[in-house]
Amino acid sequence: MKKVNGQWSMVNRKGAFILKLIIISCIIFITKQAPAQTISATLDRDKILLGEQVTLTLQVQDVNTRLTTLQWLNLPDTFNHIEIVKRDIIDSIDAGGLTTFSQKLLITSFDSGRWQFPELKMTLTDNNNKQTVIKTPPLFIDVLPVDVSNLKDYHPIKDIIEVDVKKNIYLIVALVAGGILLLFALWWFLFRKKKPKPVVVKPKDNLTNYQRALKQIDLLQQQNSPAKEFYQRLDDIYRTYFDEELDVKTLQNTTDELMMTMKLYLPDEKIRTVFYQLIRLTAAVKFAKYLPEDTRKDDVQTVLATLAYINQYRIKQNADRMV
Repeated sequence: MKKVNGQWSMVNRKGAFILKLIIISCIIFITKQAPAQTISATLDRDKILLGEQVTLTLQVQDVNTRLTTLQWLNLPDTFNHIEIVKRDIIDSIDAGGLTTFSQKLLITSFDSGRWQFPELKMTLTDNNNKQTVIKTPPLFIDVLPVDVSNLKDYHPIKDIIEVDVKKNIYLIVALVAGGILLLFALWWFLFRKKKPKPVVVKPKDNLTNYQRALKQIDLLQQQNSPAKEFYQRLDDIYRTYFDEELDVKTLQNTTDELMMTMKLYLPDEKIRTVFYQLIRLTAAVKFAKYLPEDTRKDDVQTVLATLAYINQYRIKQNADRMV
């Protein structure tokens, strides 16, 4: 290299400037060519029957975890007539220095109609605390009512038919004679000499309410009952247990009244949400003639988990009273 008065020659300085310009241009080009993060939300089907379940898949692609932090979307358990039944863990796949995150949510709805998901968006924060929000297009699901047109036992409600009432002398005589006989029978029963009846002591099974409920559930599983009878009997078992164990009147409660009553005894949100879904499903089977998929084992496990939680609650409550 040539020096002129202790400095680099103009040629060398010009070459160094061009080299720097090339390097800066390459960096800008590479930065612009880096793939942008994208978010997607898909349903495996957008039309379901009342109470059916569908999978929602959330996915964020091309996240550089060395430069960016992703804040994952947190959907509530219930929103706009839609309920989340199950949440899978957030999965991640690394490829070429970029990460793809995904999560599957099992959802359902017990209200017919066309329902829209809330805005699904996530936040990306870089190392300079600059935030970027990415979101999905609007997402809809159609919930169709249960079709009962092909059920053999289904009949439409008919109008009331007025019947002309004709006086029947024989019927009047029979009613009068029956009344006289009834009065005579009542007189004989009240004034005849009564013999003391032996006291009958009902045998006790020495089982707790919890053990008796488990025994009834085990017997129900052994029987091959139709869906309506199965869910009717399962509903009677856990309502009877609540009535006897908690001293609350649940046998005649409606679905909404039962959920309001049990909210006090089921503070665990996860157990309460799954049990409430079973209560709604049972009501749909009993009153809407809805035939669900073969989920009896899962539904029985839901009842067992709920009864076990209540049993532990009662044990702790009794222990606190003794202290």
